[in-house]
Amino acid sequence: MKKWVPLRPFQTKPPIPHPIIEWLIGDIEQSGDLTSLRLLRESKISHNIAYLRNSKVLATALKFAYFLGFRKREILGLRVKHVLDANQAVHSAIVFDDETISIPGSFTQTVIDYCSYLGKYRKKLLPDWPFFSDRKRDKPYDEATIVRHINYFSKDSGYDITIEKIRQSGICRFYDLLGATQPGLLTGMQ
Repeated sequence: MKKWVPLRPFQTKPPIPHPIIEWLIGDIEQSGDLTSLRLLRESKISHNIAYLRNSKVLATALKFAYFLGFRKREILGLRVKHVLDANQAVHSAIVFDDETISIPGSFTQTVIDYCSYLGKYRKKLLPDWPFFSDRKRDKPYDEATIVRHINYFSKDSGYDITIEKIRQSGICRFYDLLGATQPGLLTGMQ
């Protein structure tokens, strides 16, 4: 007896297409370069500087949602001690509210790069400090600020982008990748 094989591999329908999210994260990261900040200061468009000053913070927070499945409350509540040990090395897993989220080796470099970025603006990374903070105030991102920053960068995308939709798209991405490597695992057909 032959086994049933689907004609098309398992595919999900993310709320926001993967290329849009990857474009958004890349665009946010690139917008924070020193050239952009200098040009804005020279043209005295000060309201945009706050968005660009926090671009690395926001891009990394969105990567946590997209690649690791973090929820908004987890991003906003994350502390340095959840990510780094006493020797400033990246944990292999993040324990947050009794939930353990493993950090894959490929994502560790993202965390290391972000920590070195933070080291430029802070003397030390103290354990109880927020991992994602508004650089202008050096306080944790609050919900209104992170939403405002996402809206600022995504206004031309044509999508209503939220952290939850980014997270859901990341989960769809994971299932698509898993289905491409092990199709029977997701369909229940071996």
